[in-house]
This record gives sequence, structure tokens and C-alpha cells, in this order.
Amino acid sequence: MAVQPVIAGIDANYLKETYLFGIDLQDSNGNIMTDDAIQRHINNAFADLEHKLGVRLRRTFAKGNPIDDGLVIGDDYDIEQKRMPFHIEEARSYFKIQLPHNNIKTVDRIRAYIRGNLIWTFDPNDFVLEYLKAGVIHILPRSFVGFSGSPGVFSGIYGDNVVNTSFIPDFWSIDYSFGLDVPDPELTEWACLTACLVILPIASTAKNPGIASQTISYDGLTRTVNTTASAIYNLYSSQEDSFRKRVQQIDLPAKKQRLRGLKVYSV
Repeated sequence: MAVQPVIAGIDANYLKETYLFGIDLQDSNGNIMTDDAIQRHINNAFADLEHKLGVRLRRTFAKGNPIDDGLVIGDDYDIEQKRMPFHIEEARSYFKIQLPHNNIKTVDRIRAYIRGNLIWTFDPNDFVLEYLKAGVIHILPRSFVGFSGSPGVFSGIYGDNVVNTSFIPDFWSIDYSFGLDVPDPELTEWACLTACLVILPIASTAKNPGIASQTISYDGLTRTVNTTASAIYNLYSSQEDSFRKRVQQIDLPAKKQRLRGLKVYSV
């Protein structure tokens, strides 16, 4: 099975046409570097970028546990999200929930469980979402029936077995999507150039390996000259140097702050 691009459209052909145009990606025997090999380097660069930024660069769908019957991971959703705990302090701030991801795109369903039993399902029309860039949501029911204030936020809904509980593990089950629909152009450039910085030395070595030393003999006289520099610098060193300088110009810390947003504290 062919290696699929992490970001739609950013594939081997895109890299060759945009950044590697005119570069001979074959060895001395004429074997061409495969598109799958190039795609792996691109995908690895995007994975490294996601790690540095702490941001998912593609839309990702998370389903809260338990998963509905019939849904298949990879087809209907991307990751399974474990249930998150309930804290009474969060309830006092209109059920503030800090999701494990940021750049939330949609929250499709919120359920509550106690001891594995479903006790509450929010209708999407009954809550308002806030601070999506930082991954913080607040449930603000449009109808306040049953919400008598803290600490009795559950009063009239669940009974005394819940109202005096300050912590409940495995409580919130949330279906949501997160990530960037269209990556920042500079981030795409960073990943592509980073992939090129891996591909170019491989292509150069395959085409014309560097020479570390050379020996010359003439009339019984032998002379060996070390040429270590030629073993370090290759056919495409000029392109590598240009690409490396451009990668260093892209300010990833600034991008990270802009994409993740400011840390949000709610009381």
C-alpha cells in the first residue's frame, strides 16, 4: 500500500516540483528514489513539526469512550478519547473542561457517566463553547432548570449520591474534532525543506559518493592526499545550505504561541 500524505496535496510530486526541481534523485545505477520513500520523509518532517508546536496540523476526530457500535477507527474517527474526570471546582465555573488537545474545531457530543452508567447527554443546542484555541470548553446550558448553583449544581437532577461528590473519575465523554484544516504556508514550507535536507544527502551519496582520500603513484613515488571536505560536501550542498538558512528563518516559537493561544484560566 502506498504511503499516504499526512497533509492533503503535500506529496512526493509536490516536493519534486516545488523544491527538488532539477535534482536527479537516482543512484549511479539509474535506480530512482521512490515516491513512497520521499513521502515517508515528508510525513516524518510533519510529525517532527507537530511535536515541536504541540499542535495537530490536520483535522483529527476524537470519539469519547464508549465508542458507538459500528464505528471503525481510521474510517469514522481517528483516536479514542478516554473519559475525563469531574471536579467540583470545574462545575462551579459552568463545567469548565480542559481537553487534552487545542485548536478545537467542533464539539459534537458531551456525555456524563458514573460507575460506567450514562447519566447525562447534552444536546448540542444546550451548551456554548469557549476558548477553543486553548482547548478549554465551558458548558453553559441555555436552560438553567436543575442548576441551583454551587455546590449543589446537580441538585434536582441526580440526587444526593452525586451532589456532595467533589471528584468523579471517568466522568466526561466528549466527541470532538481538533487540528488545523489548512496549515500555515510557512509551516508547510518548514516541513518540506526539512524533508529535503534529509533527501538531498541521500540522493547525492547515491549518485556520487564523496571521496575521503586519493592516492597517486608515479615512477615508484606514491602520494596520498586527504580530501575530507569532499566527503562532507556533496553535489547538492549549495541547495542544502539555502534550505537550512530558510528553515532557521521560520520562527516556530512564535508560530506555536499564535496557534495554541494564550493559557486560559477560569474561576
